[in-house]
Parts: sequence; C-alpha cells; structure tokens
Amino acid sequence: MRALHHVFSCLLAGALGSLLACLAMQFAFGAGLILPSGLAGASLCLDWAVPRMVVWSLWGLLFLLPVLSRRPVCKGLLLSLVPSIFMLLEAALLAGGNGLLMLGYTIPVVLAFNVIWALCATGWLALDRHRWS
Repeated sequence: MRALHHVFSCLLAGALGSLLACLAMQFAFGAGLILPSGLAGASLCLDWAVPRMVVWSLWGLLFLLPVLSRRPVCKGLLLSLVPSIFMLLEAALLAGGNGLLMLGYTIPVVLAFNVIWALCATGWLALDRHRWS
C-alpha cells in the first residue's frame, strides 16, 4: 500500500510541477519573450496544455528512483535533465537538417522550464513525505 502511495504521489508531483511550468510558459509568452516554435502560442487551452501535463506527470515517476534521496533539490535538478534531453532530442529530430541550429536557442528555454517542473515536484514530494512521516 505504501508503494502505491509513492507512485501516486510522484505522479501528482509531476502534474503539479507541469501545471506551474505551463503557467510559467504562459507568463513568458504573455511577457513577450520569444519562445521556440514548439512553445510559441503557449496558452492554457486544453489541446496545448494537457499533453504537456500528462507527459510531465509521467516523468514524475523518475522521483521513485533511489538517487540522491537525502538531497531532494539536487535530485530534482538531476532528474530534470532526463526530460530535457528527451525534449531536445525530439526537437532536433523533428527539425530535420536545421535541428542543430535551432538547439542553441532552445536549450536554455527547455532547461529553465524543466527546472521549474523539477523544483515544484520536489517541493510537493517534500511536503508529502513530511505529512506522512
């Protein structure tokens, strides 16, 4: 039963982190920051936000890995690299021949939003563990 609680807690942490990351994307777009093409037009409409939230929720399962368990912020920052690498590889493959040119601009943006996701998820898991211990 406790293991199931950890799985659902990690999924919820990923979902909450994704909500805040999507809100940060919306704020960045509304503030006039130029975002890469996959993020341009960021809004909280369902067909834009829901796929990102579902995927980031599933990435939340990475927090089940027994890596840096005593240092949750470091663990979150380290784990944020996994979806970042996946997203950058996906962007490079979808861009075809222009992928490497586009990645130079996209890397800091992707890393920033994944760090927001990871820190929010880490915060939720810390609150959850404190409540259940």
